Amino acid sequence: MIHVQLVSKIARTIGRSLRLNEDLIEAIALGHDIGHIPYGHFGERRLSDLCSKYAIGPFYHNVQSVRSLDRIEDCDLTMQVLDGILCHNGESDDIRISPQPYRNWEEFDRKVGDSSRGIRIQPPMTLEGCVVKFAETIAFIGRDLQDAHEVGLIDTGTPLPKECAEVLGDTNSEIIDTLIYDLLENSDTVDEQYLSYSDRV
Repeated sequence: MIHVQLVSKIARTIGRSLRLNEDLIEAIALGHDIGHIPYGHFGERRLSDLCSKYAIGPFYHNVQSVRSLDRIEDCDLTMQVLDGILCHNGESDDIRISPQPYRNWEEFDRKVGDSSRGIRIQPPMTLEGCVVKFAETIAFIGRDLQDAHEVGLIDTGTPLPKECAEVLGDTNSEIIDTLIYDLLENSDTVDEQYLSYSDRV
């Protein structure tokens, strides 16, 4: 829950600065990991191995999040929310993303199907979904270092390498602050064409 709250806070901060829909951002952020299982990505890989072994097919938490909210709980969420949840997974080479809008549930179902087979899917359909995708990566970077200190993987007296600290900062809050400012400074201006499209879908 700490991670989910941090992603939501980071994403809303970015969204407010870019004049995006904060309600949509919060809905995506709060639901993005609801299909995750314990032990993070390690647990996800082990469960996926078991599912594949018993011919259920691989397990992906983003797909499970969508299934949980849409089919199991029947939360009656919009396609934009479910798409943002489905597409939230950060990729190491996602240094620039742009929304790829679409208009029907058939295309969404196709994205779910591709993702459930391990096919890398298109970016989110909204800028808000793109913001949550980046916010999750930002939330992980500093927090992973903090967690590593807390569990003793990294000695608390050991500083970050100088070249990292000079660019990012030394603490979780400094790292988050640096990355948010960097994202905002390198974001294209939200144009009126996107805003009018966003209001229509």
